[in-house]
Amino acid sequence: MPEAAPGDGAQKVSLAPLKQFAASLPVSSLLREILLSDDDEVEAREFLGRVQVWLQLLRRPEALGRGL
Repeated sequence: MPEAAPGDGAQKVSLAPLKQFAASLPVSSLLREILLSDDDEVEAREFLGRVQVWLQLLRRPEALGRGL
């Protein structure tokens, strides 16, 4: 799949709200670590691909500090 060239209309999604949420997660949360280390903006197509993984990590009991 070809990469979008700058200025070709590729839409970006801000991860700022997700990063704010991630900052409230327990320090041991893998989801927190991943979101806080990610870029501040990603292409919409890339965002949609990552959402599935983030949701799976969020469903893990330890994601919200509920134990193992």
